[in-house]
Amino acid sequence: MQRRAAPLLIDGQDRCGSRIPLKRRQKACIHAAILKREDIRTVLLVSQAWHLPRAVPEFIHAGMVVIPAPTEFASQPPPGLIAWIPRAYHLHHSTQALHEWLGRAFYLLRSRLVPGY
Repeated sequence: MQRRAAPLLIDGQDRCGSRIPLKRRQKACIHAAILKREDIRTVLLVSQAWHLPRAVPEFIHAGMVVIPAPTEFASQPPPGLIAWIPRAYHLHHSTQALHEWLGRAFYLLRSRLVPGY
């Protein structure tokens, strides 16, 4: 049996067709509905490595089988004392890490306080 793939991004446009920013869960549900109509239940979820730990559970919650495909891995700082010199690059990654960890903590808290999440 031949497998079909339905890209969710076409020419940089989200297939959801939304012009307003949606929450991660809303986008996962919309994408899942589109794919299920085409009888696709397994998705290859390509996203930044730091983003996947929050994105994967949302697609699973939407009823999809998810194969994570991480990209854009952060590099380690150089060895030695030079690693202690502040750089915007590493500040940016620290900000992303903090954002993701706070997001994970929020999702965990929400899942324990709100039934169905």
